[in-house]
Amino acid sequence: MGDYLKTGSVNYDLEILKKKPDKKLSFDKQNLYLQGYGRQWGEKLVYSVGLAYGSGLMLGGGCGLLSGIVKGGKTKKLFLNSVLNSTSVIGPNVANQMASLTMIYYALNNFVKLFTKNDEVYNSSIAGFFAGCVYKSSSNYKIMGSYSILSSAAFSLIDYGFKKGYI
Repeated sequence: MGDYLKTGSVNYDLEILKKKPDKKLSFDKQNLYLQGYGRQWGEKLVYSVGLAYGSGLMLGGGCGLLSGIVKGGKTKKLFLNSVLNSTSVIGPNVANQMASLTMIYYALNNFVKLFTKNDEVYNSSIAGFFAGCVYKSSSNYKIMGSYSILSSAAFSLIDYGFKKGYI
């Protein structure tokens, strides 16, 4: 075998280059995921939090758009500034709240499943109620109660929609 710097080429008779791989990699579903466990908790959490953030951004952005239009401005430039300011303040605020509530909900939903065993009907309501309680635990009881009831109703409605195939 000659020196690479003297010959300017690679020796192709090397044993490592002659070996062929024994088995090709397969990216089938059965090789990538654990079987019999359904969708993994982390996948579901990331998907749901991302979906909640995106939905909250659209919902809050729409409310901000309406708020900016109502505020208005004397000139076109001030009007556009008002719309953009309202949209960029309200949109991310609603998105962060929805994503945080969803993350707390999924953590508590698995915790609730440990205790309720077969009561799948009430799991989303209970987990949604406690998610609202945890999310607004530093506020007064009136705000905490309203967040608890609204999040319980929202997560129950979403769970019902998923189970019936509407969503």
